[in-house]
Amino acid sequence: MRYIAVCGLSLISLLAPLHNVRAVVISTGNGTGNTTAPANDPGFANVGILASGSAIYLGGGWVLTAAHVWDNPDGAPTQTWLNGTFYNNVVSSAVQLTNPDGAGFTPDTDLEMYRLASNPSLPSLSISSTAPQAGWNVTMIGNGRERTNDQVGFWTSSWQPSSTPSKYAGEIWNNSQDIRWGTNVIDGPSMARAAGVNSEMAFTTTFNQNGTAFEAQGTPGDSGGAVFHQNPLGQWQLAGVMFSTTSMPGQPFGLSVFGDTTISADLSVYRDEINQIMATSTTTAAAPIPGDVNGDGVVNIQDIAAITNHWLQTAVNGVDPVGDVNQDGIVNSQDLAYMASIMHDASGMTMSGVPEPASYALALSALLGLLGLRRCMGRRVA
Repeated sequence: MRYIAVCGLSLISLLAPLHNVRAVVISTGNGTGNTTAPANDPGFANVGILASGSAIYLGGGWVLTAAHVWDNPDGAPTQTWLNGTFYNNVVSSAVQLTNPDGAGFTPDTDLEMYRLASNPSLPSLSISSTAPQAGWNVTMIGNGRERTNDQVGFWTSSWQPSSTPSKYAGEIWNNSQDIRWGTNVIDGPSMARAAGVNSEMAFTTTFNQNGTAFEAQGTPGDSGGAVFHQNPLGQWQLAGVMFSTTSMPGQPFGLSVFGDTTISADLSVYRDEINQIMATSTTTAAAPIPGDVNGDGVVNIQDIAAITNHWLQTAVNGVDPVGDVNQDGIVNSQDLAYMASIMHDASGMTMSGVPEPASYALALSALLGLLGLRRCMGRRVA
């Protein structure tokens, strides 16, 4: 995996084999924690391994990663590891996302989407439509390197180990392997940032010694990993994709020093393009079963959640949005009503968690409850 670190104006490309894949460095405890989903889970199981980088399962069979992870020197990766299972990649489906017109952008981004040959039983993720703001608390999940030192390490100005505290303090990487989550705070609004041959709108988080409870910093292997934010309504949304880091002048490879930053693509800028790509799939091969919105082969509460997560989205260039089960160009109450009729009338369909006809009234009540909730939040959440 080519992980790009930015130091001043220099770029460093690193290639790591699969067995050297690690997790985000966290400053808490001895650094070995957070390898299972947190109690307030933003989507831990949706983050997996691609080659020696990270990847995010969005739903409907589609995966998002960093383009430099997909563009492996040995060829496009053929499998993605998600939630304990390997899935075959449809290599021919890969699409590199593009930048909007404007100064400071390259035509292509460092973001790549591709499809899986079979769909995991994982929920669809909601992508934030709001540009990241300074002060946002975020949860970062990736499989980059973790730390080896139980205590904070110190170095001199010439980067020699120091037995006394200094301003050059941080963590040393080791060779343990695990997907891990950590936390941080966004520094400021996103801007066009370049790494390697591509650029995109991106935001930064800084690795601080006295930061959040599980202060995290990206390391090699975290490219393609997820940055989640919980909106004011308590909903977790995918806000960014990690793709680069900055480090101090002269900082040796193998360290995460307090003051380093992680750079993540701002997905609010690319959300419409992502949804259009996913919608093209959802209205064709990804959803052969009526009502199977997320394309996982079953019709259940996750499909209802996928509809509410894409509430009031409309067609883009004639392509219906994800969740538009009646294909009228908008995700609204008609789609929930359509789902209710599917759940009531279906027979011989592969279904999971769908009520029997006797429970139809209860199911419809639940759907209408979801609808009422979404009507309240529709003006604030896409």
